[in-house]
Amino acid sequence: MKNKNKNILLSNNEELTILDDVTQNSSGEKLFTKVIDFLILSTNNTKRESGMWAKTTNKSYSFYLSSDKNVLFSFEDGIFLCKSSEELCNEIE
Repeated sequence: MKNKNKNILLSNNEELTILDDVTQNSSGEKLFTKVIDFLILSTNNTKRESGMWAKTTNKSYSFYLSSDKNVLFSFEDGIFLCKSSEELCNEIE
């Protein structure tokens, strides 16, 4: 299965506690570097750029569907969970 999803998305079977080392609410930073090997740059909660991610806390992220609509995620116990309403979570599946 493609190297067990590239060793569980780059973690190489190590226990992950964070997904990247980015400072929260920073723009133009490389997000999720501990789990993916392609580039996803951050936006911040001022710019709120559509189609982009913002790191809101050490383990929380927002994905902006538009400047006034975002989906909240949290990394808890090794699982990336959608914390918004079921309707919003389903919008980006």
